[in-house]
Amino acid sequence: MCISSIMAIVDGELGSAVAMQTALRIGKTFDAHTALVHVLPPLAVCIPLCCDVEGQENVDLLQNKSITLQERQRERFELLYQDTVVKEGIPSIEDTDQPKMLQFSATKLMVTGHENQEVATRGRLFDIIVMPPASELPGGAKNATLEAALMDIRELNNPLPRWWLWILYACIAWSLGYYVAYPAIPLVSSYTKGVLGYSSRAEVAKDVAAAKEAQKESLDKLDAASLEEIRTDPELLEFALAGGKSAYNVNCSQCHGSGAQGFVGYPNLNDDEWIWGGSLDAIYTTITHGIRNNQSDDARISDMPAFLKDEILEKEQVNQVVEYVLSLSGASTDAAAATAGTEIFAENCAACHGEAGEGIADLGAPALNNAIWLYGGSKETLVETISYSRAGVMPAWGQILDDATVKKLTVYVHSLGGGQ
Repeated sequence: MCISSIMAIVDGELGSAVAMQTALRIGKTFDAHTALVHVLPPLAVCIPLCCDVEGQENVDLLQNKSITLQERQRERFELLYQDTVVKEGIPSIEDTDQPKMLQFSATKLMVTGHENQEVATRGRLFDIIVMPPASELPGGAKNATLEAALMDIRELNNPLPRWWLWILYACIAWSLGYYVAYPAIPLVSSYTKGVLGYSSRAEVAKDVAAAKEAQKESLDKLDAASLEEIRTDPELLEFALAGGKSAYNVNCSQCHGSGAQGFVGYPNLNDDEWIWGGSLDAIYTTITHGIRNNQSDDARISDMPAFLKDEILEKEQVNQVVEYVLSLSGASTDAAAATAGTEIFAENCAACHGEAGEGIADLGAPALNNAIWLYGGSKETLVETISYSRAGVMPAWGQILDDATVKKLTVYVHSLGGGQ
């Protein structure tokens, strides 16, 4: 579209309709008044960038026409509004004692609230386009309150209720007193202590000390008693189980699960299968010294060779011994390979896992004949385990927890259902 065509549309009656339709569409975000004032000027500015315009005169002319379009539309819609008022018999307030603002608002309300929808729509459109300028209102253009009132907006400055203010003042006074009485303001390396000397950490320390004092008698008995004595003394057993459960949740549940069900690589503590034994003494030793760690010289250690990585067995031999191991629990899928793996197992695995795969707890070698697996019992997982070995680690809790807590943990784990 060239610039002359745009000016022709703006000049003609068609231009009025097109401009108003565009304004009403834009009115979803802006009102029609804003659209008429602001849509065409940017259009005139952008025309040189997208049209073949020759001469700055045409651009200036279009800009001037867009600026005057608002006033022309205002006059037309004012005539339409007055014509509607006369035809519909709507009274217009002409009382000169009343401010023009009130005259306009009263008549506007009767039009916009008319039962005839077309009449009401005209009234609303006039409300957008033909708003009397602020200079015509009492007080002149600077009277922002009256101009806002014309749009049914009232900006008041009513005082707050006294009771609300007194509550606000009381809260401010209370907060200032709190700042003075309690620790409140952080400093570079410390904080304000408050005149009352209160400390939440000190309160916690007092509570812990009080709890230990209350448990002192039971703790002394627990320290002096053996694991078996604790298990057979109902009072000590109840005390140990309660403390053991708490210690387990804090220190052990992250690996063995909140229900001691275990995960891949972390044994289930609820069953009756134990890699290092499930008696009270065996559990106590395992918890105290851990497994394959560098914290305790007495940590439990059992090193399984990486048979394929260390070139002890060939890949085919690993596959055969895996089939044999699976056959011990009735899961083999290749009978010929399982038969061939019998001799390989006897030569390389039976010394630790037992001739029938029953496992040897003293060596930390798990049973292979019960389909209970620490890392998984699929063929692929067993091939990986035999080829590259496994080496799980458990901390030496005896160097982290006191002996009484280790005893509580021992009794608690033993009571879960799998203790021997």
